[in-house]
Amino acid sequence: ADASHQLKTPLAGLQSTSELALTSREPAIWHQALEAVHDSAERTSRLAGQMLSLTRLQHLGPGHERQPLALDRLMREVATDWADRQDSRDHDLGLVIDMPTPVWVEGESWALHELLNNLIDNACRYTPPGSEITLGLAHDDGDDEQVTLTLEDNGPGVDAESLGRLTQPFERGRRQDTCGSGLGLAIAESIAVRHAGQLAVSNRQPRGFRVTLTLARCRPPEESRT
Repeated sequence: ADASHQLKTPLAGLQSTSELALTSREPAIWHQALEAVHDSAERTSRLAGQMLSLTRLQHLGPGHERQPLALDRLMREVATDWADRQDSRDHDLGLVIDMPTPVWVEGESWALHELLNNLIDNACRYTPPGSEITLGLAHDDGDDEQVTLTLEDNGPGVDAESLGRLTQPFERGRRQDTCGSGLGLAIAESIAVRHAGQLAVSNRQPRGFRVTLTLARCRPPEESRT
């Protein structure tokens, strides 16, 4: 029901925009309508893709595909990819790895890649231009057997009453001024559970937002120790 409602709204917008354009004989109006249709179709496609990802994660069996992977290397790859994207061009995106590398965890590369993409995408969408977004990796406080992955920004943060609901599907923290779908953190939460990790969200002081993911470290594969 939620998915149907979320898809119905942009599809109705596509229909109304195209209907108005069809009543006009002005090429400028047609061009403007085509731009609006393109943007709406792009957002709807992204929404459908995220809903498929969430459904896939919720119905997959245990993580049999998990294997040792270098989390720091994956984070560098994702951060480098995002640094070249148009979606992040107005933000200051950084990476801080505060521990010796490589950092090995048992995980599914595709899933952790999806998690990182969603965290960065959320930060870019829900912070104003010029905001600082930092992806970090460090030892978990007091436990060398675990690592903590963080995504922090210095944006407006989230309404305190909404924090506890942010990992629920379609929850946007009372923000209606962006084109986010409210699925990014729900997908991240499903991936964290799949990896026996703990995902937490909080506001920073004096301003900003933080997502943390705690994962257990593992021994490197044999070829990395020789």
